Formats: sequence, structure tokens, C-alpha cells
Amino acid sequence: MATRKGSQGTATSPQGAAPQGGGQSPLDFLPVNFTVSARDRVKAMGGAPAFAVRARRWEDALRVFWSRVERAWERAGRESADDAEFGRRWAAEVAGLDLRPLRDEAEAFNRYFPVEADLPMDPVSGDYTRHGERFARVVPPTPEDVLARFPAARGGR
Repeated sequence: MATRKGSQGTATSPQGAAPQGGGQSPLDFLPVNFTVSARDRVKAMGGAPAFAVRARRWEDALRVFWSRVERAWERAGRESADDAEFGRRWAAEVAGLDLRPLRDEAEAFNRYFPVEADLPMDPVSGDYTRHGERFARVVPPTPEDVLARFPAARGGR
């Protein structure tokens, strides 16, 4: 084990290595109580695991979708002269939403995430499990979900 001398005292590195670059790090005074294997370091250089990237992509797609819907709902409210016009305008807007990209993203998530995340499978049901529960497939929003969240009535939210 190597000992590093920092401004706050001495820390022991279980890896037996001095700080990279031979200089002092601002964190040298902290004790190091874990090691990272060379295999794990190389693996980390590849970036985030595929399942984490996929989950983030789904979350981002949903966030962007709902943000766009909210802006469209507010715009329809501003541009409508009365409640009846707003209801017609908003119903037409919702009917014209292209939900295909979200459906495709949800389908890809549900197909690949369990495998990429290496989720265990329940031997009885054949379902993937996550944290001891059946893996919950993501469901893309429907026009009904949009209208429930952003009703075709002013002040309905």
C-alpha cells in the first residue's frame, strides 16, 4: 500500500499508486477505501451502459413530448376567442398529434431494456423482474392521456 501525504494528513491508497501526473490532488487527504479494477476502468471508458442510455432516452422523449404539448395547449388558449373555439382547436390539435415516435421509442425500450440491463427472469411466469417485481413495460401516451392532462376546457388544469 502506498501512502499519500496531503494537506490534511496521510491517506493510504490500496492500489499502491501515486496520484497521476506526480502532483498533489486537492482530494489527496481523503482516505481511499475501494479499488477499481483495470477491467472496470476500461469498461467505464466506453461510457454509460446501454440500458442507462436507453432509459434516459425514453425519459427525455417523454419530457420533450409533454413540454411541447403544454406549449401547444397554452398557445391554443391564447389564440382562441372563447371557450368553444378553444375546445374545437385543442381537440383538433390533439387529434393531429404524431405519437408514432413515442410508440417506437417505447417499443424499443420494452424490447431491449430488460436484456441490456441483464434483468433476471421469473422461472415460473417467464417475465423479466426488476427489484423483485415484474418488469413494468413503458406505455406511450395516448390522445386520451393528453386530454386528461390538458383538457379541452380553459382553466381545466
